[in-house]
Amino acid sequence: MGTLLSDSNGDGAASDTLTGEPGEKTGSALVELGSVDPGEFDVLSVCRGGGVVRVGVLHRTPENNSGSLKPLASMNVVCGATTRLPITIPRHDVVLKATGPAGTDWVAEVVTRGWQPDPDSVG
Repeated sequence: MGTLLSDSNGDGAASDTLTGEPGEKTGSALVELGSVDPGEFDVLSVCRGGGVVRVGVLHRTPENNSGSLKPLASMNVVCGATTRLPITIPRHDVVLKATGPAGTDWVAEVVTRGWQPDPDSVG
């Protein structure tokens, strides 16, 4: 999934399988991207193996650099479809959070605003 969303001018990505506590039906993942420069980007996300995954983009504010996270934006991703979320990143400390059915695979990629995958690379 991630290969199709890979933008050579992009600025970070995350992928994982949502995991939860034993016996729980809901899973989550939290990935910190330390390399994202401030600016205007899109987050492209896709999932498989579940119905809907909620993907959030968060950042640490200067006041709480070691503490809580401030939400920038979030979206529901219907598995099997790629979803685009325009965001403005104010500083480097960006975190991607995903929640949904345990066992669901997900990918989120920070790409140049308006970037589209090369149609020749999509089978």
